[in-house]
Amino acid sequence: ACAYCDGLIIDDTHMRSGGYYSSYVMQDNKEVMLIALNTIQWTMPPRFAPSYLNQEKDAWVQLSWFKEQLQRNHAKQLLIAMHIPPGNNITGKSFWHPLFAKKFINLLNEYKPFYDQISLITSHTHMEEFRKIKLPR
Repeated sequence: ACAYCDGLIIDDTHMRSGGYYSSYVMQDNKEVMLIALNTIQWTMPPRFAPSYLNQEKDAWVQLSWFKEQLQRNHAKQLLIAMHIPPGNNITGKSFWHPLFAKKFINLLNEYKPFYDQISLITSHTHMEEFRKIKLPR
């Protein structure tokens, strides 16, 4: 998941098992931090998709890890990369379970003072769109 990451990785304890990690982006520069998340764990899969064994447990473990990363680190810019974004799909249905979405937003809101800017880098929708999460002040 991370090529040429010597000296950049902050926490890779769940990289192989869960698909998420935290890292700096540039050598000797702690102003830009990346958190790569596995948002599959937070989604509501379509009915025709196979069920995700231990999804709820895995989702809570990742959210707990995410909280630790936000709490322990500080940066001018925080990049959060994920495949499936928070929000709704084209039919208006939420991509994520509402409980996990709420926890994610609450964590961003709680720890936003540690970061000057927080940006989400997402894919999945193929709509070349911009989404904005407004956090309360």
